[in-house]
Amino acid sequence: MLNRAMVSTKIAELNINATNRKTLDEMKVLTDLWLEDLGGLNPDLFLEAVKLHRQRSQFFPSTAEILKTYGEITNRPKEFNQIEYRPERVSKEELVKILKPYRDKRKAIKDLLGGMGS
Repeated sequence: MLNRAMVSTKIAELNINATNRKTLDEMKVLTDLWLEDLGGLNPDLFLEAVKLHRQRSQFFPSTAEILKTYGEITNRPKEFNQIEYRPERVSKEELVKILKPYRDKRKAIKDLLGGMGS
């Protein structure tokens, strides 16, 4: 999920690059709007979409333009461009099962190192 620092940094970078620059007050409002419209996007794909827009255009993007570029990156049909990224919810039991092999390896390494006189 996107956070305020990531979004405001990208807005500032885009503003430097754009010919239609925004004021500091406008950038603050844009940060709130971007978080509302884009906050659920996958952070890595969001950064890629912003970079791609910056490379293609001299103008400051709207959230619609970022969503369009995001959709291009993910190769989704247009109707899915606004799907939000939400990590799957995993039950405690499933998480314990998933992490068990890693805990077993960590214990084996700890036992091995403990047996070496450390």
